[in-house]
Amino acid sequence: MMEGRRMNLSPLTLWALAFGCCIGWGSFIMPGTTFLPTAGTAGTALAIFFGALVMILIAYNHHFVMQRNSGAGGVFTFTKEIFGLDHAFFCAWFLWIAYVSLLWANATAVTLMGRNLFGELLQFSFHYTFAGYDVFGGEVAVMLFLLWLFGILFVRASPLAKLLEKISAVVLFFGVIFCFVSAANVATESPTFYFVESAGRLEQIFTIFALIPWAFIGFETISLYTNEFTANAKKSFAIMVAAIIGSAIVYMLMTILATLNFPEQFQTSATYLHNLKTLTGIEGVPTFFVVSKTFGGYGLLILGVVISAALVTSLIGYYRAVSTLTVAFAKEKILPAMFISRRNALIFVFITSIAVPFFGRTVVSWLTDVTTIGATIAYGYTSACAYRLACDENNRRAKFTGLVGLICSILFSFFLLIPNLWSIAALEQESYFILAI
Repeated sequence: MMEGRRMNLSPLTLWALAFGCCIGWGSFIMPGTTFLPTAGTAGTALAIFFGALVMILIAYNHHFVMQRNSGAGGVFTFTKEIFGLDHAFFCAWFLWIAYVSLLWANATAVTLMGRNLFGELLQFSFHYTFAGYDVFGGEVAVMLFLLWLFGILFVRASPLAKLLEKISAVVLFFGVIFCFVSAANVATESPTFYFVESAGRLEQIFTIFALIPWAFIGFETISLYTNEFTANAKKSFAIMVAAIIGSAIVYMLMTILATLNFPEQFQTSATYLHNLKTLTGIEGVPTFFVVSKTFGGYGLLILGVVISAALVTSLIGYYRAVSTLTVAFAKEKILPAMFISRRNALIFVFITSIAVPFFGRTVVSWLTDVTTIGATIAYGYTSACAYRLACDENNRRAKFTGLVGLICSILFSFFLLIPNLWSIAALEQESYFILAI
């Protein structure tokens, strides 16, 4: 009965899972604090545009392989069938770590949202500092409750989880559009496309382009569920493309929105963005500041609803993805057979997550840095699988997309792993240590 209930993922549910995993807390923070100071609106827009094209190409590789393999498990299953279990073990564990780290990142983001929107509301009970991050008992309790709640929701009320995922994804997408249109109507400045003056234009574009795998991680999660939507399998490419385009629109709008207003002590948004590191509170996060100025007292409430929708879609999406991979591992005897049960797999994920809130956001950010490497490895293996199958079938289009996807994955890895390449310092030294382990 349980398995029968799972075999009905609709196109809207699949889109919500893919889009919802792409858009998390960072989608509202990084456009103003990282993208604009690094490459301006023009460099960011071009990087996101070209990055989305690459992700669409990799989505085609996923679709091509999915049509030829109906088993659950995504890249783990693909790679096992084509390159053997050792390669599958390597890439899938990287992907498992990537997904579970993003689950933790979005759970811990609730505390950051609380700090930015509600001040010290959750900062009660015990307090200590770990790796430069202040950990409060109230925030730890909230994170553990959320991890428990969404785990229970997924196990005990799967239809409700699907409905909540769809509603939250729609609220997220149209909420971002609503915030942007409203801010544009009362903007202090008209939207302009510009590069920053501190570096060459090509360098600016490539600096943001190197972060693209991080920005779109999650669109491929639906490849884990090929046995759950056999009736809609042919639509998988269109669904992933819709998720990628939707995510690109969110990043673009959030980037432009951050330039539409600025505090009174600055003369232009460019000056404001250049001095972000000297500011604290709402002013230190341009997207938060612009929305609060646009809607007045209701601004933070509206933003809280939109960000909450993003966190809900991410928590449900990554819980589902990690548990599905865990089940696939158990079926291949990489993990004990008891984890073939989805319920036990969820319990395993929750237990591995219990300690995370006590280490603070800094440690999670080290792990999240490694997630981009994990996703890039998975994209490379999927592209290699597509190329191998295309060679067997003499399919020119898939051979081209598979080869280009593999090359792009290798290039992304170089950008992320080599310090200061194109002025990128993507990984902290602790992240390199975690990666080495």
